[in-house]
Amino acid sequence: MWVFQYIDGQDTTTDRMRCPVTVAWAQRESAEFARQSREFAEKLRAPMHIGNGVNHFEVIETLADARSPLARLALEMIDNQPR
Repeated sequence: MWVFQYIDGQDTTTDRMRCPVTVAWAQRESAEFARQSREFAEKLRAPMHIGNGVNHFEVIETLADARSPLARLALEMIDNQPR
């Protein structure tokens, strides 16, 4: 669950984000986790990535393989170059 900070009815959490963000989740997540992830990505107007065929724990492990889609997205955000 994402926690947003509200001051005077305004969401200040996403307003303060200044770094590139890609919101990723696993295909085998619960429907609620996926919904929250989509909502957060939409709030940030950030790209989304769904790890196909993996669960909550396995999706993060794909970062260890530089050829995986999630690792490529992360590397692109670091050096701002498409891979």
